[in-house]
Parts: sequence; C-alpha cells; structure tokens
Amino acid sequence: MAQKTPSCVARAQQRFERAAKTSPYFLVAASGGKDSNVMFPLLEKLRAERPEVRVAGFHYTLCRGLACVERPIELLSRRYDFPFKIFVHSILPQLVYEGFCRGRSDSANRAYKARLAMNDIELAARVWFAAELSGVDPDDLLPREGEEGARKSLADLKVDPFAIWYVGGQRQVDSLERRAMLSQFRRQLDANGRPTGGDLGFNPKERRLYPICDWSTKEVYAYARLMNLPPAADLGKSNSSGINPGDPITMRALRDNYPKDFAKLCGLFPLAAAVAEGPVG
Repeated sequence: MAQKTPSCVARAQQRFERAAKTSPYFLVAASGGKDSNVMFPLLEKLRAERPEVRVAGFHYTLCRGLACVERPIELLSRRYDFPFKIFVHSILPQLVYEGFCRGRSDSANRAYKARLAMNDIELAARVWFAAELSGVDPDDLLPREGEEGARKSLADLKVDPFAIWYVGGQRQVDSLERRAMLSQFRRQLDANGRPTGGDLGFNPKERRLYPICDWSTKEVYAYARLMNLPPAADLGKSNSSGINPGDPITMRALRDNYPKDFAKLCGLFPLAAAVAEGPVG
C-alpha cells in the first residue's frame, strides 16, 4: 500500500523535529506577515512535545511603532509566551544616503559606506537570543557610556549563537530565486566534501530552517484561519513582510489603510509622502 503523503502541517513539523534533534533553540524572523506568523503555533506544538525547546522572535524595522506591522507580533508573543526584539533595518543607511530622511551630509555618506547587510541583523539577533538563553544581559555585551570595555563577552555565553536555528517563512512559490535558494541545501558539502544532510528548506550547515517552504499560499491562509492568527497588514502586495518608503505601492497602501502609521513614517522619511503620490512601476 502506497504511503500517504503527509499534510503541509505534518511536513513542517517533521522539519522542526529534525532540527530539534540537533539544537532546541529556534529564532523566528518575525515580519508580522502571514508566513512568519504561522511559525509560532507550529513551534508551540513542538515545544509541548519537547520541553527543552526555546523560541524567540526578532523583527527589523525602519520606523519603530508602526502598529499595523508590530501589533500581530506583539499579540503572538503574548499568546505563545516568547520574547522578541526589534532591530534596525539594514537598508536604513541607504535611505539616509538617498535623502529620504534628511539632506545629504558627511555623516550620511559615512553611514552609506559602512552600511549593514541582512546577515549583520541576523547575527545581532542570534547574539541577543544566545544572551537571553545564557542568563546574560545583552546590554552587558556592549560598552556603556564612560566605560572602556564591555562587562561581558561572547565567551560568557553558555549557548553558541550559531547553535540557534534561524527560522524563516520563505516559500518556493514566492519567486524563482526563492525556489533555487530553498532547494540548494541538498547539494551542501562539509569541509571534507561530505554531504551535510541538507534538504529542501533544511540547512544544517548554517542552522537555517524554512519549515513551510513547500506550502501553497492557500495552505498558509487556511492554517492561519484554523489557528485564529492575527491578520497581516494589507500593504498592497501579496508579500506583506516589509515597509519601504521608496516603494509607491507600499506607501500608497500604508497611507490609505493605516493613516496614523503613514504619518509616523513620514515624520522620519519626508519623501515617503511624495512617493505615495508617484507612479507605480
């Protein structure tokens, strides 16, 4: 008798269970969008079966206090009892350089030259969660005003930041680039040329996990309704994972659907108002 194909939820759970055998720590890139939202009930089920599992979320933003994006994460963090932290978005120095915040200046030029990468944000989030797991105040890893050095170092962390699983909501149907990225882990080799055990959406070499990589959009919405998850912000696109003041579609949707958040954003990025009025495409 042919084996029954597992449901989308069962496939995601199998990926989580496989990862938990290596490390019980999971850090969700929480955008407030539908794809990352479904991670938390999935992880709650894993946590119920494996008490050693610890979960946290991190969010990166250009503007703190945008309720349409942050509120779903806050609701989920309270419902499922996980900590989350907000970091600055990596494209902020570029927007400063391009004049979205203020006129061009020497400080803007320096910020642009030293601009952040997304890997920098992920690394900061890993260190923060490792500190939380180790009982170390994350602020002690940075020098305080008037002090020459930090009070703690990475050597004081009981949990290796790279033992933590980064959990992303990327799916194959998002784009051809996403499909290629999610599939490439099968071909990973270690330093001795041996396969690492990677699979679709499962990257043990870099501790990266994409549990719903093979879900359809219909399956994501169905599961979100089943679990009564807070709706993602309507930002005018199928992917509601980010707010870019240089994107006319997003700015127009933010202006029309969330005027208070739009006003807050324009306070930091004055050109966003003009972008909202501009042509699309």
